Amino acid sequence: RRRRWGNGGRGRPASSLLQRRLLFGPYADDLPKPPSFVGGGIGMEKVPGAAAEFTFTWSEAFRALDARYKAIRASHDPNELAIFVGTAGAAHPEALLQIAMVCAHTAQPERAAELVRRCLVVYEAAQLEAFRPALARGAARVPYAREENRTLFTALFRHAQLSQMGGASGAALEVTKLLLQLAPGEDPTCSWLAYDVYALAARAGAMDGLPALMRLHDAPVRLQPLQGAGAA
Repeated sequence: RRRRWGNGGRGRPASSLLQRRLLFGPYADDLPKPPSFVGGGIGMEKVPGAAAEFTFTWSEAFRALDARYKAIRASHDPNELAIFVGTAGAAHPEALLQIAMVCAHTAQPERAAELVRRCLVVYEAAQLEAFRPALARGAARVPYAREENRTLFTALFRHAQLSQMGGASGAALEVTKLLLQLAPGEDPTCSWLAYDVYALAARAGAMDGLPALMRLHDAPVRLQPLQGAGAA
């Protein structure tokens, strides 16, 4: 029997440290806790020589699991993917994200949002204690160039999209701000293109932090009129 975490799945929030520190919503008690790096999952390490740059790392067991996932992905069979996520791949971020998109395209937005949150929880469970304070200061950086980090960016982007679709424009805006802070000057998910949509829909607090983000990305002057539009 798989070990559960929290309070055994009786419908109340889990009292674990991980559950209390989650940024993107609670993790269902009836789901297994994502494995640690030592337990065959993913971990995080600080990039040597960088002030606040972090990267996720894969254990050898996870690399083997990822190879299985890529074979399933190449088959383009959603049923095989669903079986994988329901068994060995329950904490494989990209597999969770892929099946979430299947749900999103088959009129199951709530299920899609839940799966995206599960994907993000895997990363939150792996983060170092030093990462959260750096994230809160807006100083944390995660290099998109590394394969181990890329699904995090895509998951955050999808989380923002699904939040907006669910009417949570403020959440979509905050997630987009986070995305733009993690990789200054790169914007691998083209989140600047969605920023104004979320900002205008959110209204309250829409302009908070925008000047700092623009300086961080050396954004072009053409983005400046957004400030006037948001204040109108």
